[in-house]
Amino acid sequence: MKRSLQLIIFLCLNTIAGAQQNYVPNGNFEDYAGCPSDYSQINLATGWRRYTTGGTPDYFNVCATNWHVAAPANYFGYQQPASGNGYVGFYCVNVNGEYKEYIARDITPLTKGGEYEVSMSVSLADSTLHGVSDLGIHFYNSGPYTINQYTSLTLIPTIIYTEFGIITEKNNWVRLTKTFVADSAYDKIIIGSFLDSNSFINGSQPSPPYFYVDSVVVRLLDTVKVEYTDGILCAGDAIQVKYWTRLLSPANNVVTIQLSDANGSFANPVDIGSKQSNKSGLMICNVPANTPNGKGYRIRAVCTAPAETSVDNGVDISIVHIDNLVALNNGPVCANDTLRLTATQDTTGATYKWTGPNNFGSFLQNPVLTGPVKANAGDYVVTAKIYRCSTSDTTTVEVLEGNRAHNVQATSNSPVCAGDSLLLSGDAEGSSPFEYSWEGPVGFSASEKGVASLTKTKDESGKYIFSVRDKECVVRDTVEVVVNPAAVKPVLAANTPLGIHGTLHLELTNPTIGASVMWTGPEGFSNNTYNPSIPDVSLSQTGTYKLITEYLGCSDSSEIEVRIYDVKDTGTFVLYPNPNSGTFTIKGLVYNDNPIPVVIFSTLGGEIHKQDLIPINKIVSDKIELQGRLWSGVYFAKLFIGRETVIVPFTVVW
Repeated sequence: MKRSLQLIIFLCLNTIAGAQQNYVPNGNFEDYAGCPSDYSQINLATGWRRYTTGGTPDYFNVCATNWHVAAPANYFGYQQPASGNGYVGFYCVNVNGEYKEYIARDITPLTKGGEYEVSMSVSLADSTLHGVSDLGIHFYNSGPYTINQYTSLTLIPTIIYTEFGIITEKNNWVRLTKTFVADSAYDKIIIGSFLDSNSFINGSQPSPPYFYVDSVVVRLLDTVKVEYTDGILCAGDAIQVKYWTRLLSPANNVVTIQLSDANGSFANPVDIGSKQSNKSGLMICNVPANTPNGKGYRIRAVCTAPAETSVDNGVDISIVHIDNLVALNNGPVCANDTLRLTATQDTTGATYKWTGPNNFGSFLQNPVLTGPVKANAGDYVVTAKIYRCSTSDTTTVEVLEGNRAHNVQATSNSPVCAGDSLLLSGDAEGSSPFEYSWEGPVGFSASEKGVASLTKTKDESGKYIFSVRDKECVVRDTVEVVVNPAAVKPVLAANTPLGIHGTLHLELTNPTIGASVMWTGPEGFSNNTYNPSIPDVSLSQTGTYKLITEYLGCSDSSEIEVRIYDVKDTGTFVLYPNPNSGTFTIKGLVYNDNPIPVVIFSTLGGEIHKQDLIPINKIVSDKIELQGRLWSGVYFAKLFIGRETVIVPFTVVW
């Protein structure tokens, strides 16, 4: 039938009202002790009662066992419940203007000083010809539970809905709503018609007005509220926020204004202002300077007495923060340079303004100044601005007297070996009469563009700095020099003299780990191992064998004489190594195993040492150790073989 759209509307209204606490338990008459079966059964709606013993208000429900009190169709007319399955009804005045019905119940006690919204849905019954405008609600917390009468109450209603006019709507529910500030902790209500009803009857013929009532709601309004509508703020701004409370808060109440994150979330709010206050006012708040950029910030208020939190201001706020503004310059600069100022930051859309010494000014982000002079030295300030938000940074410029050399380069012949010549070379372009200088490790210094220096140790490795100066203006370049240690001179040995068809063994007695070696000798011999061997030697392999060692680019060499003999070579002797440090070996072939006297004497003929060499199987190979007894110089070993004498010269080197 009718009213389906209005029913939906009031179901939504009741849902919204129910989003906050309803101080009227069972305000929509859904809870009941039993289904109604006759008139005057208001007591079946849980918690509700008639207030006057002479009045007989009715309870209607879809579960009724008697159609007179059913819903939506009943004795008085047709009306869907505004919420759920039940509602109540009562007379406002009889034909004589003396009889009225009232419903009452206990409610959740109100808070003194709290502002409450009081509302209910009403509809004039179809059987009624006339409406009234004096429907209202009376709150009380001391007084009778019921009274023994049936006529109009003499109470002054707390809420009366006269401004809605005479209510005659039958098809739809009418939502009556008003607010009041509780002046006591009321815990009971009475609902009915409270004024002289005769003056409110609509029509010339009396007819008893009968109203359906549903969805009675008393809810506490927000106790604290905040208002702020400015859409753009700067990080670091001081702002005025309007706030007020709807409770008569105690004097120790503290109001705090909070800022959300950029998405409007108050999961981690930021306090931006706070004051002790029990009444409305304006508060000066400070937006933190490090607030990130964002477009969805909100503001809310929080109170401590009582503990209440407002809804947010309802308007998105954009906060602008010019992040990480940095002013830089390319100084120190010289007279023939170009001064370059730069400003960097992480927020797009900014405008810039530079100010500086000697009346400098620019609106460029990165201005330049050619041919700077001393008067251009000092602090340069850049201000970046977005909307009305700005921030500044400073860079200090140093200007030097003199011209700057260009293309300054330092080079060397590195790496070098200890004992080699280090060659340093510097070069520069420019028209000024430049001064040149070098400095480096171990106190090295020089005042020429090109330098040659004899290195001694690896300590001279390091950075060598080439400087080109004109007055105060100096340009430098650095070259890294590596001085490697000198190679160790190789000490060689061989099993010479050696008969033909034997195996020649060459030996490097003092190898350096990691060094490379190369042997060369007669018959095109070459080998890169430390101790090579040559099998089945022949007379043509007699001669000088040379070894070159190399380590870290540094090399040295030594030679050894190798003697290959045939049977005819009996009586031939060799002495090695030669030169030596005073310790050497004498080898040779003899005709028998008789001892062979040997005498060591100097070039002046002085005898220094004497001993016998003992052949074994007609081969002599004895080591003589005179290290420490011989100075550097030339000596002779004189051997007495039978009636023959063999003299072998050798050199001692320290």
